[in-house]
Amino acid sequence: FDLACERSRYKPSFLEQCNHGHHRDWDEQFTPSTATRICGGFLLADSRVQLKPHISLTRINDHIYFEHKFKGSEYPKSDQRVPTIAVPKQTKKHADIVTLGTDLGLAFGDHIHWDSELTAAKALGPSTKLFNMPTYLINSRLYYTDTTATGNGTFETGIDVHWKSAYTADAYDPVTQQFYLQDAFTVYSYPVIDLFLNFRIKNFSAFLKFSHC
Repeated sequence: FDLACERSRYKPSFLEQCNHGHHRDWDEQFTPSTATRICGGFLLADSRVQLKPHISLTRINDHIYFEHKFKGSEYPKSDQRVPTIAVPKQTKKHADIVTLGTDLGLAFGDHIHWDSELTAAKALGPSTKLFNMPTYLINSRLYYTDTTATGNGTFETGIDVHWKSAYTADAYDPVTQQFYLQDAFTVYSYPVIDLFLNFRIKNFSAFLKFSHC
């Protein structure tokens, strides 16, 4: 088993504190953000099965984020094509992010393997609304691997699946290249499936991938 405690302190970036332009203008004095994380897990394994449950609790203080300049009744009525304008903000309230998950590895004989990661996450606390994330996340890989008869090469081929539950992901401001909070649209839940082939011959290695098949 393993147990860890980490504490990080983030100095505000230059862009978060100061920006002067034709459509973006602010001058802020933010305090550093801090994050404290406690996590742990344990491993159960034999020759065919590996199972590693894990849990983590992260408390974030003085979070710096971006949000749209216009909110609610402030949104201009004269022109519906208002450009994306995101400005930095800082909250003095904390948020707690709880994550539960497990890593699972199965071996079917000597060549077929199935590796999966399942995670559930939830934000709690006064500033919960500042953290948009999917509640459930699954990464899974089913593949076949083997070694050439001469022993000088290996190959691995299979399928990758990524899935997450629906959530309101952050929007993007291309001018400042920053993500900002939004609640106007939802990123729907659907699987992303990739096919891949990795191979190595002596010192030469390469891979092929068919994304979003």
